Amino acid sequence: MKFQRIRDVVCGALIASLVLCSGTVAFAKVANMNIPVSYNNIKVVVNGKQLSTSKEPFTYEGTTYLPIRAVAEAVGMDVNWDGQTKTVTLSSGGSTETQPVKKEEGTAVGKVLYNANGIKVTYKGISSEERLITGKSVNLLIENTSNRNLTVQVRDFSVNGYMSDPIFSSSVAAGKKAMDEISIMKSDLEKNGITDIEDIEFTFHVFDDDDWEYRFDSEIIKIKG
Repeated sequence: MKFQRIRDVVCGALIASLVLCSGTVAFAKVANMNIPVSYNNIKVVVNGKQLSTSKEPFTYEGTTYLPIRAVAEAVGMDVNWDGQTKTVTLSSGGSTETQPVKKEEGTAVGKVLYNANGIKVTYKGISSEERLITGKSVNLLIENTSNRNLTVQVRDFSVNGYMSDPIFSSSVAAGKKAMDEISIMKSDLEKNGITDIEDIEFTFHVFDDDDWEYRFDSEIIKIKG
């Protein structure tokens, strides 16, 4: 019972540390701040044994903050840090069972992305073949069922949340089809550290090749990688 009470107290302190340091709690700030903290030679005792830590505990606005890894491991918990998501994960020590993470399924090849105003666009997958200046490409089948010669372009294009300026303009004659691709610039992928495409968002912009007066824009199109 004594160890359990210590464990509960320490877990409470760990949660407080997460609020200040990890930015994973909904109301935590993500910023660099200078704050007034107090060092008062705070000792951490676990199960009757004083814990030696490389970082000294301190207090801030009435709350005591402890080095999370040292304290968690002292009460038999495993600590993992995910630098990409800025997440600290605590789990019971010695447990080999992991909770599977459900990954959202990617957009199915063959899904119709848009079908209105005489234009039907079908998703044909993402190509990873790199060229001189372009990286990955989004393959599309474009069908023009109208009696106009139409050009299809994209606007407000983003990859994994990063805005990008791809190469894409597909002219399709009335009653015809075209296989085409949205080519994402290699420099955009490298600049934003993108190696795997998780999601793409954009809108289609369509106009008449002959008079440029007839034009329309689609709703936001979303593709999951």
